[in-house]
Amino acid sequence: MDYFKKTGAFIGLILLVITTSQCASSKKIKTKLPLELGQVYYQWTPDNEGGNSKKSLYIPVISNENAISLDSVYFQGQVAKLERINNSLFIGNFKTTAIEKPDLIMSSDPHEEYGNIFQKPKQADDIPFDLNNTQCVISYKEGNKTSYFTIEGVIKK
Repeated sequence: MDYFKKTGAFIGLILLVITTSQCASSKKIKTKLPLELGQVYYQWTPDNEGGNSKKSLYIPVISNENAISLDSVYFQGQVAKLERINNSLFIGNFKTTAIEKPDLIMSSDPHEEYGNIFQKPKQADDIPFDLNNTQCVISYKEGNKTSYFTIEGVIKK
Protein backbone atom coordinates (compact mmCIF):
# COMPACT_ATOMS: atom_id res chain seq x y z
CA MET A 1 0.00 0.00 0.00
CA ASP A 2 2.89 2.35 0.78
CA TYR A 3 4.26 1.70 -2.72
CA PHE A 4 1.00 2.91 -4.34
CA LYS A 5 1.01 6.12 -2.27
CA LYS A 6 4.58 6.98 -3.29
CA THR A 7 3.92 6.15 -6.95
CA GLY A 8 0.70 8.18 -6.99
CA ALA A 9 2.43 11.15 -5.38
CA PHE A 10 5.30 10.92 -7.88
CA ILE A 11 2.94 10.78 -10.88
CA GLY A 12 0.90 13.69 -9.48
CA LEU A 13 4.07 15.76 -9.06
CA ILE A 14 5.16 15.05 -12.63
CA LEU A 15 1.72 16.03 -13.99
CA LEU A 16 1.80 19.25 -11.98
CA VAL A 17 5.24 20.18 -13.33
CA ILE A 18 4.22 19.44 -16.93
CA THR A 19 1.00 21.46 -16.81
CA THR A 20 2.54 24.51 -15.13
CA SER A 21 5.65 24.58 -17.34
CA GLN A 22 3.55 24.62 -20.53
CA CYS A 23 1.51 27.57 -19.29
CA ALA A 24 4.57 29.58 -18.30
CA SER A 25 6.43 29.10 -21.58
CA SER A 26 3.69 30.16 -23.97
CA LYS A 27 2.83 33.80 -24.63
CA LYS A 28 -0.86 34.59 -24.36
CA ILE A 29 -2.16 36.30 -27.49
CA LYS A 30 -5.42 38.13 -26.92
CA THR A 31 -8.28 37.89 -29.37
CA LYS A 32 -9.66 41.40 -28.77
CA LEU A 33 -7.57 44.56 -28.71
CA PRO A 34 -8.73 47.28 -26.27
CA LEU A 35 -8.45 49.91 -29.02
CA GLU A 36 -9.69 50.25 -32.59
CA LEU A 37 -7.15 50.22 -35.43
CA GLY A 38 -7.33 51.25 -39.08
CA GLN A 39 -5.70 49.36 -41.99
CA VAL A 40 -2.16 48.39 -40.95
CA TYR A 41 0.35 48.70 -43.79
CA TYR A 42 4.08 48.83 -44.49
CA GLN A 43 6.30 50.44 -47.09
CA TRP A 44 9.96 50.57 -48.02
CA THR A 45 11.72 53.91 -47.73
CA PRO A 46 15.34 54.84 -48.50
CA ASP A 47 17.46 55.50 -45.46
CA ASN A 48 19.85 58.47 -45.29
CA GLU A 49 22.80 56.09 -44.98
CA GLY A 50 24.01 55.14 -48.46
CA GLY A 51 22.88 51.80 -49.84
CA ASN A 52 20.39 51.05 -47.08
CA SER A 53 16.64 51.13 -46.93
CA LYS A 54 14.17 50.59 -44.15
CA LYS A 55 10.80 48.96 -43.87
CA SER A 56 8.28 51.01 -41.92
CA LEU A 57 5.08 49.51 -40.49
CA TYR A 58 2.25 52.01 -39.94
CA ILE A 59 -0.44 51.35 -37.34
CA PRO A 60 -3.26 53.92 -37.55
CA VAL A 61 -5.34 54.21 -34.37
CA ILE A 62 -9.02 55.11 -34.81
CA SER A 63 -10.10 54.96 -31.17
CA ASN A 64 -8.05 54.55 -27.97
CA GLU A 65 -10.44 55.17 -25.08
CA ASN A 66 -8.31 53.31 -22.52
CA ALA A 67 -5.11 55.19 -23.54
CA ILE A 68 -3.29 51.93 -24.29
CA SER A 69 0.38 52.38 -25.16
CA LEU A 70 1.68 50.15 -27.94
CA ASP A 71 5.20 48.92 -27.19
CA SER A 72 6.68 46.88 -30.05
CA VAL A 73 5.77 44.93 -33.17
CA TYR A 74 6.86 41.54 -34.54
CA PHE A 75 6.70 41.45 -38.35
CA GLN A 76 8.32 39.35 -41.10
CA GLY A 77 10.99 37.84 -38.87
CA GLN A 78 11.97 41.08 -37.14
CA VAL A 79 11.00 43.05 -34.07
CA ALA A 80 10.92 46.85 -33.70
CA LYS A 81 9.94 49.34 -31.03
CA LEU A 82 6.85 51.35 -31.91
CA GLU A 83 7.10 55.15 -32.00
CA ARG A 84 4.03 57.22 -31.25
CA ILE A 85 3.87 59.91 -33.95
CA ASN A 86 0.61 61.40 -32.66
CA ASN A 87 -2.56 60.11 -30.97
CA SER A 88 -3.64 58.37 -34.16
CA LEU A 89 -0.43 56.81 -35.57
CA PHE A 90 2.31 54.44 -34.41
CA ILE A 91 5.29 53.51 -36.61
CA GLY A 92 7.75 50.63 -36.32
CA ASN A 93 10.98 50.96 -38.34
CA PHE A 94 12.89 47.85 -39.37
CA LYS A 95 16.46 48.27 -40.57
CA THR A 96 17.58 46.19 -43.52
CA THR A 97 21.02 45.16 -44.67
CA ALA A 98 22.92 47.20 -47.20
CA ILE A 99 21.96 46.67 -50.81
CA GLU A 100 25.58 46.66 -51.92
CA LYS A 101 27.41 43.44 -51.14
CA PRO A 102 31.15 43.36 -50.55
CA ASP A 103 33.32 42.25 -53.46
CA LEU A 104 34.35 38.62 -53.37
CA ILE A 105 37.46 37.26 -54.99
CA MET A 106 36.61 34.11 -56.89
CA SER A 107 39.57 32.09 -58.09
CA SER A 108 40.65 28.53 -58.73
CA ASP A 109 43.57 29.25 -56.37
CA PRO A 110 42.22 29.10 -52.78
CA HIS A 111 45.06 31.35 -51.54
CA GLU A 112 43.71 34.25 -53.62
CA GLU A 113 40.32 33.93 -51.86
CA TYR A 114 41.89 34.39 -48.43
CA GLY A 115 40.39 37.85 -47.70
CA ASN A 116 36.78 36.88 -48.45
CA ILE A 117 34.38 37.28 -45.55
CA PHE A 118 31.93 34.48 -44.87
CA GLN A 119 28.37 35.78 -44.74
CA LYS A 120 25.84 33.85 -42.72
CA PRO A 121 22.51 33.24 -44.39
CA LYS A 122 19.89 35.69 -43.20
CA GLN A 123 17.78 34.12 -40.44
CA ALA A 124 14.69 35.37 -38.67
CA ASP A 125 15.29 36.84 -35.25
CA ASP A 126 14.28 34.76 -32.28
CA ILE A 127 10.56 35.51 -32.48
CA PRO A 128 8.21 33.49 -30.28
CA PHE A 129 5.35 33.70 -32.80
CA ASP A 130 4.65 31.75 -35.99
CA LEU A 131 3.60 34.46 -38.47
CA ASN A 132 3.13 34.66 -42.21
CA ASN A 133 4.11 37.72 -44.29
CA THR A 134 0.74 39.46 -43.82
CA GLN A 135 0.53 39.05 -40.04
CA CYS A 136 2.11 41.01 -37.22
CA VAL A 137 1.95 40.79 -33.44
CA ILE A 138 1.77 43.94 -31.34
CA SER A 139 2.87 44.00 -27.71
CA TYR A 140 1.22 46.57 -25.48
CA LYS A 141 1.06 47.41 -21.80
CA GLU A 142 -2.02 47.18 -19.62
CA GLY A 143 -0.84 48.51 -16.31
CA ASN A 144 2.27 46.47 -15.48
CA LYS A 145 1.22 43.51 -17.63
CA THR A 146 2.48 43.02 -21.21
CA SER A 147 -0.12 41.63 -23.61
CA TYR A 148 0.02 40.56 -27.27
CA PHE A 149 -2.40 40.86 -30.18
CA THR A 150 -2.22 39.48 -33.74
CA ILE A 151 -3.16 41.67 -36.69
CA GLU A 152 -4.12 39.93 -39.94
CA GLY A 153 -3.99 41.36 -43.46
CA VAL A 154 -1.05 43.77 -43.30
CA ILE A 155 -0.71 45.27 -46.79
CA LYS A 156 2.25 46.72 -48.71
CA LYS A 157 1.93 50.27 -50.08
